[in-house]
Amino acid sequence: MDGSRLRRAVAGLAALVSLCGAGLASAPSASAIYGGQEVGPVDHRFTYTVFVHADNYRCGGTLVGPRTVLTAAHCLYGRAAAELFFGSRDVSTLPQPQVVKVTPSNWRVHASYDNVQLTDDIALITLPSPVTFSESVGPVAVSWDDTTYDNTPAVVSGWGLLNDSDSTSILHYVNLTIAPTATCRNYFGNGITPAMLCADATNGGTCQGDSGGPLVDTRTGKLIGIVSFGGEGCANRTPRVATRVPSFGAWIRTYSVDRLT
Repeated sequence: MDGSRLRRAVAGLAALVSLCGAGLASAPSASAIYGGQEVGPVDHRFTYTVFVHADNYRCGGTLVGPRTVLTAAHCLYGRAAAELFFGSRDVSTLPQPQVVKVTPSNWRVHASYDNVQLTDDIALITLPSPVTFSESVGPVAVSWDDTTYDNTPAVVSGWGLLNDSDSTSILHYVNLTIAPTATCRNYFGNGITPAMLCADATNGGTCQGDSGGPLVDTRTGKLIGIVSFGGEGCANRTPRVATRVPSFGAWIRTYSVDRLT
């Protein structure tokens, strides 16, 4: 199979994400997880999930150190500035707990990132100063274990679309299972690389607006993936693709100003 299905999926993703480009004031009508659950007001399991608003482009991110946030490269590629919301559950509520403004001088998109195939879809943001940790803001450990994650239970969180038409401003999460790479290649072709993770979306998954968000191994509580792309539409049940974080361990450690363990 060639990469035509992957290109169509990416094109559909770009078109649908563009629908989510309203200002923050219209968050409830502009942009969560398909088939997932709402994060409760006192649920502090997802303190590492960051809302990224870059030039009217909505994404997620992951706090992995006091000054380090990981996200998808396509969330920042070609953008002029971004605002990061820390400790937010409802992004329509003002004021937000902590908001940090950053520019391209604060972030690094992987040098091998391909904006068409979405390979090496990872970026690292260095915050101007450390964020303040609290019961609602805290980092997640990064998995450096460069091994297979087939059949691994995982959880993803974000503020993306609930389905192809409904949106929410409240953080949602959904449990997924990591599938073999071959599963995603059956859908998207040979553009699926060993530096990607394939997640089964039979019972729910990510949708537009969840890109860049965290995929965490529920057995270890460590970050293993960054949401990258999926097929056209939210409820299509095609597998979701994430950047495989352990594949970029050396790169992350090289450019992070934090001592990540």
